Amino acid sequence: MINPFDEVPDKLDFMGVSQQEALSRMMYAVNSKTLGVLTGEVGSGKSSLLGTMMQNLPASDYQVICLCSSNLNVKDLYSGVLKAIGESPAFSLSRIKQQWQEMMDSRLSSHTRQLVVLIDEAHELPDATLLELRFFMNRGLDTKPQFPVILSGQNKLRKDLSRNRMEPIAQRVRMQYHLAGMSAEECSDYIEYRMKVSEMERPVSPRGPKR
Repeated sequence: MINPFDEVPDKLDFMGVSQQEALSRMMYAVNSKTLGVLTGEVGSGKSSLLGTMMQNLPASDYQVICLCSSNLNVKDLYSGVLKAIGESPAFSLSRIKQQWQEMMDSRLSSHTRQLVVLIDEAHELPDATLLELRFFMNRGLDTKPQFPVILSGQNKLRKDLSRNRMEPIAQRVRMQYHLAGMSAEECSDYIEYRMKVSEMERPVSPRGPKR
């Protein structure tokens, strides 16, 4: 028998109120070119929400890059995005940062697609990487972010950002949202939806299928 909950969707076709609000706020962060933080418990749909947003952003206008790696250090942060853009990162961190600024200058002058960087499992980021986002998002001495970054992770991410040491980056966060669980009615609707997608008709909800 097929388990309708075995596969984790790469995007959300069914969203509760909390997921809809989270998506709306993430889109605001993208449009505002700011730093956003999405948190939630394991299995709350954070990664699927990122996938949903990626599919909602027109490829003709946005170049979306998603990094998902535990303990992503500063060098990995720059190298990962440079590789995704099509550049070959240098060996040393200082040269990579120089490449990054040159790439930022080139994109600005060529009016290319808007860069959007998503970092999943961000609760595993080292402090140094979180603090580096101040410089990663800016161009030279300009303190205005040049593109949006959205961090997605478990509740530990919120706790990390609340520490005094993280104040330089925490004060740059313009969107922060914690995913709440679905209501009982939303859970019932979700179960019925997943069963329908799996072509299963036997009801598992106490109230039975909708008619």
